[in-house]
Amino acid sequence: MLTRKGWVILCAIAHPLQIIMSYVTPDQLARQMAYRDTTNPRLQNVCDAASDAINDWCGIESFPDPAPPMIQEIALSLAIDIWKQPDATFGIMGMGETGTVRVARDLVARYDAQLIPFYSENGWGVA
Repeated sequence: MLTRKGWVILCAIAHPLQIIMSYVTPDQLARQMAYRDTTNPRLQNVCDAASDAINDWCGIESFPDPAPPMIQEIALSLAIDIWKQPDATFGIMGMGETGTVRVARDLVARYDAQLIPFYSENGWGVA
């Protein structure tokens, strides 16, 4: 049985830590949301999370630099969704005239149709 420390070492060997190129910058995200504090470290975390989600969906490590314009646009929109998601307690953003306004559970699912051309056939395993 592996100890927690041994497990961490094993994981680091099997999946080395990579620096992921973000497809959207914190400045772009802050500008799009009219957010004034561009030094907030959460901006970079959200940009990285959006890029990682796109790479995971497409089944690739990373797109070449610069990424295709469609990927950059999807990353910006997805980063905004990820940024705003903590404000939606229990998946509910608020109440409207027609009832509750809910947030999607799978944020990347909104972009399936746009991401299909970038899907790598070698990316997903056989179920």
